[in-house]
Formats: sequence, C-alpha cells, structure tokens
Amino acid sequence: MNTKATTMVLAFLGSVTFSSMVWGTITPLFDGVSGGPGNFTFNYSMLISSTERAQPGAVPIAVTPPGVGTAGATLYADYVTIYDFTGFNGTESHPPGWAFQSLNLGSTPQLTSPTDNASIANLTWYRTEASIAGLQTLTGFSANTTLGSAFMPGSFTSDATKLAPDDPLNGFTESTIGSTIVPAPPVTGVPEPTTLLLLGSGLVGLVGWRQWRAKKA
Repeated sequence: MNTKATTMVLAFLGSVTFSSMVWGTITPLFDGVSGGPGNFTFNYSMLISSTERAQPGAVPIAVTPPGVGTAGATLYADYVTIYDFTGFNGTESHPPGWAFQSLNLGSTPQLTSPTDNASIANLTWYRTEASIAGLQTLTGFSANTTLGSAFMPGSFTSDATKLAPDDPLNGFTESTIGSTIVPAPPVTGVPEPTTLLLLGSGLVGLVGWRQWRAKKA
C-alpha cells in the first residue's frame, strides 16, 4: 500500500467512533490491495485482543446466540464477518485452522446491528482448530473483488471467547461491532467530459435555433 493510501486508512481509523455494542474483539485490520484489473485482492490481518481467545465450534449461523458459560460458548466457532464486500468473485484465502463462508446476510452476533445490504456478499472466517489466545495478530486473510483498488469504510462484527481466569465471565462469548475497509463501488451518474461537451453543444444549438425562430417570426 502506498503512502497516500496508508495515510487515508490511518486517518479513517483515527476518526472512527465505535458506538453500539463494543466489548472484547477480534478485529480485521486492512493491510492493503494487491493484484490487477478484474481481480484485486483486499488483504487483512486479524487482531485477537489480550483478554480473548478464538476457539472452534460449529459453523456460525446467520444470527449467533450468545454463549452461556464455557459450554455455551463452544456451540459456535468464534469468527469475524466483514459486511458488504462489493464485487466478491468467490476467491479468498485464510491461514490454517480457519474456514470460510460467504452469506449475503450474517453471520451476525445477537444484539448487534451492522449496516448490511442483503444483495451484497458478506465474508465470514471462523476458527476450526485449537483455540488461539491473544494478544496476537494473524495474517493471511484475503478476498478478491472485480471492482478495483478503491476502498471505503465498512462494517464488521465478531464473536470471541472471554479469556480472563479471574473474571466471572471467563469462557463466555463476547460480541463486537466496528469498522474496517471494504471495496468501493464504482461511481455512477457522473457524465464523462465528452458527454458534457456534446450536451453543452446541443444546448448552445438549441438556444441559437430559438433565437432564429424568434427573429423569423
């Protein structure tokens, strides 16, 4: 990612206000765009906080209920969902110990309300092998888009498991909602310069024709 792009991302992340429900977190960090026309790759790292772990379980469902103690938390795998990844072409990658699913709705923890367009793919990576405790950052997550390298703010949610032996909530599922980076859709409805020139010429001609008719009358 070039200096300008890095500056834009840092400025955006610095301005984000994490309202709604924000507790412990697995956070997708944007690492930049690679690839070329028709197949641009958006790269992410997953930051697991120091008070949580990512542990395996069943495939996440559209709305994941909260865990009730350690037993409840292991019903569903801990995961991260990035919403509305425009132009997703079905190609993604992830490190060992994780799996992937794409649904237009979900997976979403209870009590969170991310912005979610039902016609655009969401990306969910979930843990399938042994638990991973934070604090650490995992690299190697990516997804491809056909649109281009332009990006914009987007939403994510995640489920993680509380890791604090002295905390009565140790082993409970915690949910997070926040902001990350997603592909930006193409700008539409803005005429090209040639179109503007033709439109302007047509208007000038129309004005001249009206003046000619007025003189003739």
